[in-house]
Amino acid sequence: MIRSAREGIPDDAVNLHASVVVLDAGAVMVRGAAGAGKTHLALALIEKWQEQGRFARLLADDQVFVMCRDGRLVARTPLATAGLAEIRGVGIVEMPYEPAARVDLVVDLAEEEGPDAPLSTVRIEAVDLPLLTLRHRDTAASCVSVAWALATIRAVPDGQNGEIMLALDNDLGLPSRRGRTT
Repeated sequence: MIRSAREGIPDDAVNLHASVVVLDAGAVMVRGAAGAGKTHLALALIEKWQEQGRFARLLADDQVFVMCRDGRLVARTPLATAGLAEIRGVGIVEMPYEPAARVDLVVDLAEEEGPDAPLSTVRIEAVDLPLLTLRHRDTAASCVSVAWALATIRAVPDGQNGEIMLALDNDLGLPSRRGRTT
């Protein structure tokens, strides 16, 4: 039986064309046109994080539901495609996934470079989020840029960012990833 994409999703959730990965305690949403390299970048980020012994998982590939919760954007996996990623030239593959996470960063993959400012802002479902615009299909450079942007966004005094992010997850009722690296 084919599952409905909206099964288990709150009524106020909006479906977006994007891939989302959970990196450490928050998520990165990757948007772009078909063939821009959303899935490729998402999987490369997962691989890079896991090589460093850090937590990284797919949340959604190509379609994701988002909603505003307590002033934060929360992404949820459509149950019909949970744990599935479509890799060009390979097909659909199964992989571990997270069902929901708070979005920390939005990456737009575009044909042209983004603005001179390293980060701008985008509003999604009444939530203002940092936006990083990168050249599509430039995965290696994009991984470096995403890592830099996340370090900048998540930086807090005294190196407490991991504990603060986990506390925010728990405030939203999301699963805690304390101590998990895979």
